[in-house]
Formats: sequence, C-alpha cells, structure tokens
Amino acid sequence: MVRLPLALVLAAGCCVGQVTWQVQRLVAIKRYPPLARAALIQGTVELRCSITSDGAVNECHLSSGHPLLFAAAFENLKVWKFKAPFETDREGRDVTMVYTFEFAGAPVRDELKAEFSFEFPNHVRFVSQPACADHVPCTPEEKMAQSAPPDQSDGHQGVPVLTVCQALKDPLKYSGSIVVVVGSWVGTGEGSWLSEACDLRVVIDGRGYAPSLWTSYTPSDQAPPPRLPVGFKWDKPTIRQALAEVKKTTLLQRRAGWYAIFGRLEVDTSGYGLGHLNGAPAQLIWPTTGGYLKLK
Repeated sequence: MVRLPLALVLAAGCCVGQVTWQVQRLVAIKRYPPLARAALIQGTVELRCSITSDGAVNECHLSSGHPLLFAAAFENLKVWKFKAPFETDREGRDVTMVYTFEFAGAPVRDELKAEFSFEFPNHVRFVSQPACADHVPCTPEEKMAQSAPPDQSDGHQGVPVLTVCQALKDPLKYSGSIVVVVGSWVGTGEGSWLSEACDLRVVIDGRGYAPSLWTSYTPSDQAPPPRLPVGFKWDKPTIRQALAEVKKTTLLQRRAGWYAIFGRLEVDTSGYGLGHLNGAPAQLIWPTTGGYLKLK
C-alpha cells in the first residue's frame, strides 16, 4: 500500500484488455462524501471509465456499489491523468477503478482524521472517522450541554421552514440566514441540488434561473457550516406541510428523493451562478452530520 499526499505523479498501471494505462497524475480525496458519512454508508464501488486521447477521464459508469460513493469517486477521478504506453493505444479505451470507503476510529462531528491510499493496480482506499449519530450527545461539549437546564423552546427554535421556491421568491430576504428547506434532492457525478418545479423564475443581476439550491459547496471556500442547536428537533408537522406544497408541482426524477435540509442560505449576487454549469442562483451550506431529514 502506498500512502499519498494530495497530489503527485505516480507510475502505476490500470489494466484493461491488452493495454496498461499508467496513472500519470493522482489527486487524493480530501474528505468523505458528506451525505454518505452522515448516513454511515461505507463500502466498495466499481467504476468503468472512458479515457480521452489526452489521458483525462471522460465519463464513468457505476458497475456496482452505492450511488453516493460513486459520485465522490467520479468527482475524484475527474482530476486524474492517465497515459497509455503506446500512441496506438490511446483511443477508445476504458479503465476499471475500484474505490473503497470505510470508517475507523471513534465517532466525531467533524472529520478530523482521514487516510487516502492507492493499491496497485487500480484500487483506491479512503478511511475516515465515522460521524456522530443525529441528536445524540457525542463530543465533550455536547455531553456537558446535556447536563445544562433544558431549552424550553419547541420545534426548530425559530428556524423558518421553507420550500425551495419560498426561499428564492425574494432571493435576498433569506440570504445569510439559517433555514430548513424542503425539496427534491439529487446527487450525481456533477454535484447535488435541492430543487422544486414551481412557476418561479429567479432573476439575479439580469440572469434568470430555475429554482434550485446547490448543495455541493466547497468547504475551503466558505465560512464553516452552521451547527444544529443543542436540543434541535425537526418540526415534522411543518415539514410535511411544506412537502405537500412541493409535491403539487414537482415529480421525483431518477435517483432523487424528498429531503429537508438545515443550513445557511447564500445567494450569488454576481449573476454568474453556482454549481454545475453555473445553473443555481444560491447554495445551502449545511452541516455534514444531522443536517438533513429524508422524507417520504
């Protein structure tokens, strides 16, 4: 097993048919997929990827494994670079990669320790500390807070519950605020979104958008996500009302699901857009543990 820094050049082979692809550039995964970590999902995924003539990964298909882990593996492979040993072998070739995501150590709220390794010829392994269970005191601070006098407030402790369209109807009204947003969530190799198919066109700085929130934010580019308040409880009756409103106009697409997500709403005021193809007008910065509720 080879321990790797975040980026390096490595001569390793990934065998397909009679061609051995060399890994010319390898970039390590920085963190465990947030939704998978929150749901304690671990396991192995196998990807079949096509390589362009210049050695870049063009597209990947899931052969086996969990879709959330596949999305993280595909995102990582996008920045890899491969090299064929002979010029004549550079066109129309595929490579099979295997990624194993697993947990080790004591549960934590934040991902403190993680290890990335590459096993010849095509196996990537990523090990992280598991996440603390939702609403269960885990860290010393949380256990101390549990012994404090109970909070007498109910529900979301003043955090508004909104559908995606309600959150974006007046884009700047909730920008920078902590909210719970209900909608249809989907994750792909390009990222993840929370959306609603209502009759709303979001216009910011002259540019129009469909109502959606980008949820695959880059932690290093953002202020830290908000933490769930101690004693936080999902206001399920209000959430069900919001979901009923969303379902009036929205149908679930393939691999999508109904979710309520707690986080900080941030609207892009530049008019450039956020996420894949810059197609979202705002993003939801949410905690990796306990920040979402799967709905039916």
